[in-house]
Amino acid sequence: MGKFIRSLTDYSGNLLQRFHLKSSEPLEHSVRLTPKRFLGIKYANNIKYGSKKVGFVNYEIKTKHYATEADFPTDWFVKEAPRDKGGNHLLKPFMWINELRMNDRFGKPYLVKRDKKYGAMTMKELLKIAQKEGCDSRIALLADVLPDTGFKPGRFYNKMGFSLTPAEQYSMQKAEDRYLDMFEELKIKGLSEEEIEELLGFNGIFKPEKIGGRFVAETGRFNLTNPECIIDYLV
Repeated sequence: MGKFIRSLTDYSGNLLQRFHLKSSEPLEHSVRLTPKRFLGIKYANNIKYGSKKVGFVNYEIKTKHYATEADFPTDWFVKEAPRDKGGNHLLKPFMWINELRMNDRFGKPYLVKRDKKYGAMTMKELLKIAQKEGCDSRIALLADVLPDTGFKPGRFYNKMGFSLTPAEQYSMQKAEDRYLDMFEELKIKGLSEEEIEELLGFNGIFKPEKIGGRFVAETGRFNLTNPECIIDYLV
């Protein structure tokens, strides 16, 4: 009887140990957000991969927020809702990311190479939170230059399905139209494509870059318009 109890105890202990190990290990290709507190008050979230802190994110859910149609996509606004005193339109709830940084990127003189895509993992997690909080896929942010490294995150957010504001898109579309019109005029005059590109570039006229059908900027204001890019992105 004593031998049976010892065997059962050993088995239970091994089972609990295996469960503890599994629960402390990271789910492959995923991160989790844990509260970051000051004097007991939550003000942000640590980004954790397993037990390792890999970054930091501070976001808020915006409700009853008013803005102009130059700043957000048309379908983010509440149709027929009264405007505020400034003439701004009411927005549906959305997530605003105040700050998102990875520890191995922030304050370093160069970007450290790694095999884990913590940024993409974090965006997947934030999208889940936004959906849970009633924001659907509405996420907005301001992408700025990373201190010390000089890294500009705009291309990352483009890859994640973010677009520039309608006003910025309009400005870039006008620049693209101007470039194409001038390119065609010079082509009719007999200049080669190489000569045209050199001449336009000399005069500071460039064609705005597009990736995935969206204009690219190194920094700026971004809204998530193509959430499938986050959902389908392989990490």
